[in-house]
Amino acid sequence: MIHKKLDEISAEDMQILVSNAERETSTLEFKQQLPGNTNNDKKEFLADISAFANTRGGDIVFGIQEQDGVAKNAIGLEDADLDQQMQRLEQIVRDGLEPRLASIELSAVKSSGALWFLIIRIKKSWHAPHMVKFQGTSRFYKRNSGGKYQMDVNEIRSAFSQSGDFRSTLDKWQGDRIAKIQTDHPSPFQEPTVIVQIVPLDAFSDPNKLSTSQLESAKRTLKFTPFGSSGYNTSYNIDGIRNIYTDRHHDSGVRNYDSYCQLYRSGIVESLSNTIGTYIDDGPRRGKDALFHVATNWFAQHYLEQSLKYLKALGEIDVVGPKVIRTTLLNMLGASLTDARDRYSDSTVFDRETILLPDIYIDEIPTN
Repeated sequence: MIHKKLDEISAEDMQILVSNAERETSTLEFKQQLPGNTNNDKKEFLADISAFANTRGGDIVFGIQEQDGVAKNAIGLEDADLDQQMQRLEQIVRDGLEPRLASIELSAVKSSGALWFLIIRIKKSWHAPHMVKFQGTSRFYKRNSGGKYQMDVNEIRSAFSQSGDFRSTLDKWQGDRIAKIQTDHPSPFQEPTVIVQIVPLDAFSDPNKLSTSQLESAKRTLKFTPFGSSGYNTSYNIDGIRNIYTDRHHDSGVRNYDSYCQLYRSGIVESLSNTIGTYIDDGPRRGKDALFHVATNWFAQHYLEQSLKYLKALGEIDVVGPKVIRTTLLNMLGASLTDARDRYSDSTVFDRETILLPDIYIDEIPTN
């Protein structure tokens, strides 16, 4: 995959692919010409698209001549009506895959004279595996470093199992993590706590995908900041990298502040913090005159900013593809939700210990 947003890719980037002798990978393929109109051409095109969607996603670059899988010449495309061609290709994809692929992204890159390049970006699909169903064809495809290949029976069975099991696997993983957090991170006052978990779609099928260099890059970015804090200490652990912030007081009646951000080798980000609000009268939780207030304005703004920071940081270390954000609030019974401008105003009091917020599905990293 070309590690740029589609609208930022230029003709110069096409020349760089050639000058660097860039090689085709499981997420990048070069094509000299656009697919033709014959049934065989359309089947081949659908096989290419579905293979990317069924694997890790990626880019197909049209207008690049390759030799033995290496970009050889940026010759471009001479088709004058590229808009019409793009509509044709989108229609082929809409009609030829089952289940239907949600979307593909196409970008025309202007070169010199009347020449163009066309890039099709395919995301790893939430609904894989997709089958090529065209003119009597019923085939499943995936990709590896050598290109696309037809899936065998065992791979098809495994793909369907993984698709159906992702939600249940995520549920179990989340439940196990919350139980471990409650065991490993006891608090004297059982502070209200937020846990934000960003989970890539392929996290459980590729649990060790981050290399040492990617972890080192993540450490240098300084963007995996623990939720609700600015400073932290960084350390490697068996799971990846953990950034920890602690402001611990042992005097009775004084809060203990703890937060961390764990980047797992699977690409999962988990951030925990008990700095999401404040006590009235600074007494222990559930004390006679104490009430914990979650400041809604601050929490919403910080939650959005921090989640976007994590998503962009993942993109910088090449953790691409769809992700789900899960958010859990712990120890919330008796705490109140109030406007930060007036913490003594009427507020909503939580009637349960644990609150699971709705999942947020991310297909691509937001740009604003």
